[in-house]
Amino acid sequence: MVPASVMASSADGLVNECFSETYMEARAKFLEASRTASAEVHSLEITKDAEGSYTTDIAIVRGSGSGLVVVSSGTHGVEGYAGSAVQLHVLDTLKRAPVKPTVVLIHAVNPFGMAHYRRWNENNVDLNRNALHDADNFAQLIEKDKLRDTYYKFDGMFNPRRPPGCFYVHVGIWFHMAFQIARYGLKALKTALVAATYTQSQGLFFGGQELQPSHALLRAFMQKHFGHVRASNVAWLDVHTGLGPCGIDVLMGAAEDAAEMAQICPVVPGECAGFQTGFGRSTEETIALRCGSPDTGGLVVESRGKVDQSAGYDFTVGIMGRDEWTRELFMPSSGRTLSMTQEFGTLSNIKVARALMLENVGFHHDRINHEYWRSFSRDAFYVRTRDWKRRVLKRGMDVFEKLVSRAEAVAGMN
Repeated sequence: MVPASVMASSADGLVNECFSETYMEARAKFLEASRTASAEVHSLEITKDAEGSYTTDIAIVRGSGSGLVVVSSGTHGVEGYAGSAVQLHVLDTLKRAPVKPTVVLIHAVNPFGMAHYRRWNENNVDLNRNALHDADNFAQLIEKDKLRDTYYKFDGMFNPRRPPGCFYVHVGIWFHMAFQIARYGLKALKTALVAATYTQSQGLFFGGQELQPSHALLRAFMQKHFGHVRASNVAWLDVHTGLGPCGIDVLMGAAEDAAEMAQICPVVPGECAGFQTGFGRSTEETIALRCGSPDTGGLVVESRGKVDQSAGYDFTVGIMGRDEWTRELFMPSSGRTLSMTQEFGTLSNIKVARALMLENVGFHHDRINHEYWRSFSRDAFYVRTRDWKRRVLKRGMDVFEKLVSRAEAVAGMN
């Protein structure tokens, strides 16, 4: 029997190998792990500035079967440190235990945000509200979005026009948030955030007004290399952090997949909150509801009620880890992908919102001191404790292995 001290030491070593403190460190580790796993490596330059180039790196480990498992990280920049660690763990495992499906690891979808501990990209766009295939979707959201009023109720708090003083940062902001929640409700506040804005270009959760380079480049890459793969043979996992109790993960996806996902990823008390559905409508239906199609009723935003990880997402569009986006990257008219988001909890909703507000105002209005302001978002989305890191590696690998098994089973039926 292996002594507990030896097992703990091994786990600590894995944590040190997989987690990083900077984007450049994470990228170097990913490229080296990809090389040692004999993976094909491709790099997409997303943007560059005076500090250097920011790339999304893609490792492809070819399998012998027809299934495809995709794991993406860093769609929300600063959240990429968890997903990067999971990808390194996957690469290390594949060296010793190859699998039948082809595995695609997409590292740092939003490399600029990851490098600067921001949730948003180089254009202040939330890439997980920007994955819309149709340019007309953006036009409607810019011109007709009924949720604009809900967002702008909180705009003065979400998006201050000058950096706050020390008292507001540590004391005043809590009273400000408490007042707004008492006035409008916590659920309305969360809905305003997660449903996003398409007009406040310097705001939190700005969904953008056109498709961003990260999505355009990645879409072209996937269609070029995997356009022959049936969408029904694909499982796509997009790793995030921030929602829910610290160290507890939840899987979020489409209602159509609820029954299957309940079997693949059941609730595990103290570890996993199971599978939650946040997308009961299609993108077109949601945009019609938000933008006032005559065929839809009035838009009702609940101000109070249960606020779990998926609360507010029924009005959200442009999610990357959603079948409506991912299936278009594969063979046309070949079924649905099994696409989902794995979200690892860090801090409470209120503390995460505070961190986002402070980082964003610092980025736009106090750039010279951004290193200070971005420490709030870094600490809110990247819990640098061994327990949290071990949980991320364990649960990330568990879900990956289950998706591999699922891919093998589905491919066997074709």
